[in-house]
Amino acid sequence: MRQRLLAAFRESVLFRVGLYLVVPGSILLIWAIANLNRDPNGGVGAIANNLLFSIPLLGAILCLAAGLPLCLFALLTAAFRKR
Repeated sequence: MRQRLLAAFRESVLFRVGLYLVVPGSILLIWAIANLNRDPNGGVGAIANNLLFSIPLLGAILCLAAGLPLCLFALLTAAFRKR
């Protein structure tokens, strides 16, 4: 039963699309956090004005907000699929 559930989950198109969004979103989030301390002025206003931080962070938020629900929905549909 458990192996069938994992196989159905891995074969799901929703899971693959979600994974294609989650992986780049995670990479962008790590890159944006790594570039956070590179601004010499510092402060919250510098974070808002720093495009090197805000554009990757926005991309990461969008990718993760779209990809994580798709992966969760794929898991739920695989769990309730009857074979």
